[in-house]
Amino acid sequence: MFILIKQKQSNNLSTLKMASDNIDIIGTLQNKTEEGFDIKNSMSEKIDNSLDWKSNNIIIKLDTKTKIGIIGDDGTAMDTGGLEFALRLNGCSEPSNLRQGKYGIGLPQSLVVDTQLNGTAQIISRPRNTDTIYSIKIDYKKCIKDGKYITIATEASSAQERIFNENTISGYGTVIVVEFDKNKLNDLVSHIKSSEIQSSLIYEFGFRYSDYNLVEKRIQFCVDDEWFTVLPVDPLCKGRVPVEDTQLVECLVYNNGTQYRVWYTKNGKLGYNEKPKKRIRFTNCDVIPAEWKFVGRFTVESAYSSNWDLLQADIIKYIEDDDECEELVETEQRQNRVHERSKYMGGRYYNRNDKCIDRVSIEQPTTGDKSKYKYVTDSRHKTRFPVELDRPFDIQVNKSRIREDNIDPEILMTILQIANDFATKMYKKYCPKNDPEPDPEPDPELSPEPSPKLAPVPSFEPSPKLAPVPSFESDSVPSFEPDSEPSPKLATEPTFEPVPQPTVKPSSEPTFEPVPQPTAKPSSEPTIKPSSELTFKPDSEPSPKLASEPSFEPDPEPNPNLPHNIVIYDVGPSQHTTISVQYGLELINTLTKETTIDILLLLYFDRCARDQIQLMCEALHGKITEKKEILLRMIRARYLGNLSTDMLGGAELIKNL
Repeated sequence: MFILIKQKQSNNLSTLKMASDNIDIIGTLQNKTEEGFDIKNSMSEKIDNSLDWKSNNIIIKLDTKTKIGIIGDDGTAMDTGGLEFALRLNGCSEPSNLRQGKYGIGLPQSLVVDTQLNGTAQIISRPRNTDTIYSIKIDYKKCIKDGKYITIATEASSAQERIFNENTISGYGTVIVVEFDKNKLNDLVSHIKSSEIQSSLIYEFGFRYSDYNLVEKRIQFCVDDEWFTVLPVDPLCKGRVPVEDTQLVECLVYNNGTQYRVWYTKNGKLGYNEKPKKRIRFTNCDVIPAEWKFVGRFTVESAYSSNWDLLQADIIKYIEDDDECEELVETEQRQNRVHERSKYMGGRYYNRNDKCIDRVSIEQPTTGDKSKYKYVTDSRHKTRFPVELDRPFDIQVNKSRIREDNIDPEILMTILQIANDFATKMYKKYCPKNDPEPDPEPDPELSPEPSPKLAPVPSFEPSPKLAPVPSFESDSVPSFEPDSEPSPKLATEPTFEPVPQPTVKPSSEPTFEPVPQPTAKPSSEPTIKPSSELTFKPDSEPSPKLASEPSFEPDPEPNPNLPHNIVIYDVGPSQHTTISVQYGLELINTLTKETTIDILLLLYFDRCARDQIQLMCEALHGKITEKKEILLRMIRARYLGNLSTDMLGGAELIKNL
């Protein structure tokens, strides 16, 4: 293992040295050039870091003559300690839903990939509210020659200060300077300039970072003075696909100490999938046994269209509108290109935090009703999961890639079955006269027996995040944030199946009411109420009811002393107050207390930094009408016309009237 040696220099700057007495440092570094990072993953790692550092602008400049790449941002930047930690091999940090970083290997490995150990890399950084510029430099040739990997951060030299001042975006932030390997740089430039969707880095980063606000946040490449801007791409075209052709299913993951199991609602009933023989079977189970402990939740969002190219015509034109494309005629070559493009733009997408870490193509089925095949391949799906599920989703050092084969079999079986059921619904909707044959199994290679797993994944406290950007194709609404309030049911959406919350009745353990928003608390056990209108209480873990006979809790009787739009639920020794979205909108229209509006704005801008929303509220102080208009737009965007569901912040609204 590495020996970390702390030293003090005369300038009192802390330095960090990694000695290699107990390891083969040359072999370690050389292995990192072959650990599954391609040049696109390497660039994505640097963008992840800039976004983790709260950057709003990221500019990557590449010079193909000098082979120099400069990555600049306007983030929070680092001092000497931060720089040394950033380049430390295996500098692990606690997983968080606020950032992508986890293992502390991504940035050092990306620099090894860029240089192929034949150049230098230096990071120059200036934190806000300071005049001091700090730097750290790694000479990989020297590391290989001496057999030592030494990271020492100091104040920047005059030459480094000049580099920083020439490339800084806002006077503070971080500038990374890399001497690229020639072949790696050429590969990177070809992907940036590509006029084919399936090989375009601009398109790939568009869907990878679409949940970040790419209107206020900007990612740009400059190759030899030619500029390329990353635009947000929503593969599911939310807002352009009719809501009746979409679906959102929420899944709850439990672990009994040896395996995982996923509960979700199908056809109005709570249950889970199992594969006792060859076919997958949905087993109804409205009472979750006490030995199963809650781990986390994920969602599977689906959409169907018979003409995705029309819905995404703008981004296709942006990427492929060049002379080469204009010269193509309706030949077999063009048809093949369109087919490959459609296959690449579709598929199953996996989102961890705000980043799409990978996509998997959907292959055409080989069994079952052939007329259903197109509904399988023309359906798109996006699975969103938090860091609490990193282990069953098998998240590794490269957080720009996922292997479905390594996902826990129970979780993968559920995702594939939900996708297959959605394709079947679309087939029955658009081909009602056909009597489909039994559906093919989602994954014939899926093992019928789940792999044993370790104890449940520990959960971590999420914090508010930046609001997602409207997609390039359409306006979108704030996306699902793990372990915060689940996405509401879409208007007139017959296929949306929220997971009912099982009633918790553990022996001798009282049930606690979740702490109200805006700040989400770590997952305890969410209470699941099996009723037709379901509302997930944020960040509460569904505690299992002790198994007896399956039963449903009756809907609460309305309190005759309250308005009919207000419902109070008894939850153990506590009470929950809820109101419908419709009633909430009516109350907000008559609201005159500015402090109440500010409270609700903080709730509905739950993905933005709290201090930013407070600054906005202060800037609009006294302008109640403007604040109410912003709040009403956020609420309507969140619920998409589904006015009968429970409203987020309803209790706060009633309490602060």
